[in-house]
Amino acid sequence: MSQGCLVRPCFRASSTDPGETKSFLMEYLNVNGLEHFYATQRVLENVSFSINEGERLCLLGPSGCGKTTTLQVLAGFVKPDRGNVEIKGQRVDGMPPEKRNIGIMFQNYALFPHMSVFDNVAFGLRMRGVAKAEISARVMEALTLVRLPHAASKRPSQLSGGEQQRIAFARAVVIRPSLLLLDEPFSNLDARLRLEMRTELLDLLRTLSVATVMVTHDQEEAMAIADRIAVMYRGRIEQIDTPDQIYRNPASLFVGRFIGESNVLPATALPDGRFQVDGVGAITARDTRPSRNATAVQLMIRPEHIELVDAAPGGEEWNSVEGVVERQLFLGHRTEWIVSVGGLKLTVWQSNAHVRRQVGEKVTLRWRSADSIIVGAEHANA
Repeated sequence: MSQGCLVRPCFRASSTDPGETKSFLMEYLNVNGLEHFYATQRVLENVSFSINEGERLCLLGPSGCGKTTTLQVLAGFVKPDRGNVEIKGQRVDGMPPEKRNIGIMFQNYALFPHMSVFDNVAFGLRMRGVAKAEISARVMEALTLVRLPHAASKRPSQLSGGEQQRIAFARAVVIRPSLLLLDEPFSNLDARLRLEMRTELLDLLRTLSVATVMVTHDQEEAMAIADRIAVMYRGRIEQIDTPDQIYRNPASLFVGRFIGESNVLPATALPDGRFQVDGVGAITARDTRPSRNATAVQLMIRPEHIELVDAAPGGEEWNSVEGVVERQLFLGHRTEWIVSVGGLKLTVWQSNAHVRRQVGEKVTLRWRSADSIIVGAEHANA
C-alpha cells in the first residue's frame, strides 16, 4: 500500500469495545479560547479543546448551543472574534477555507446533481490541480473504500440516501485532509437507515488516520462514534470526556439531563454527609461537585439503576423507599414504571421484565448509593 493511501492506520486500539483505550500518536488539533458574537449575542464563550491524530471528537448539544458555529470556525467559514485554531502546531484561523486542506461532509451532503459520482468525488482534487491520472486512481480508491466503485458513472439522484452519504464521505476524504469535519451526517436518513449508516461510518473512520470532529444533537450517535464528547450549552463546553465518563460522572445538572434519562430530585446536604429529599427521606449518594459549599443540590438517579423489589435490603450501600405504581409500559426491550414516592414521581426501567405490577400497587424501590449522583443546582431549568 502506498505511503499516501487513504487507509493508513495511525493509532493502536486494544479492542473495539465501547470502553477501549487507545494510544494516539500525537496531538493534532488545538482550539484555544474561541469567542464569537452575532451582533450583540455571544454564541461562543472561551471554547477550548484539543484532539489527537486519529481521534474522533463529537460536539454534542441542543440547537443554539454553538456546536455548528465551532465547526464553521474550524472549516474557515466563520472568523472568530477571539481565539485561534492550530493544526499540527500551525495556526490556520487566518487561512481561507480552501487553504486548510479540511474535508467536510455537509448535513445535506451537497452533492452536485448535474455531475456523475466520479466527478463529484474528483471535484476537490481538480480544484487542487492534481494530475488526471492520479485523480482517477484516488477517486476509485475512495469509491472502493465506501464500497461503491460500481456507481462511478451514476448521478446522485440515482442513489439511495445511504449511498449518497457514502459518496459525500468519499469526496471528503479523497483529498487526504488534515482534518475531517462531519456536520449532522445522519440527519437526512430515516431511523433504521441511521443505525445502519452509523455502523458503516464508524467502520470507515476506524480505517483512517485523520482526526475527526463531528457535530450532532443525537446523544446515541455521539456515544456510538466518538472517542470523546464535548457537551456544549449556551456557547460553552460544559464537559469533555469519554462517553462512559460523561454518562457515569456528569459534571453538571445539564450534562446529566442531556445525556441519557435521569430522575432529578431537589435535595439538601445534611451535616452527616447524607442528602434530604422532601417526601423521600435521607439518601446516601456520590457527590461529584468540585465545590461542596452549597447545601441546595440536585440528586440524579438513572432509571435503569432502580429496582422493584419485595423487601428493602440492609446496609449503607443501598437506598430504599416505598412508593405506589402509577403507570406500567411494556416497551419490548424493557418495561418502564412510573412510581409515586412522597409526591415525587420516579421512572424505573428494567430490561425484559417479566414481573408485572398493578396500577395502585405499593412497591419498594432500591438502588445503590453509588448510583445516586449529587450535582450542583446550576441550569435547573435547562
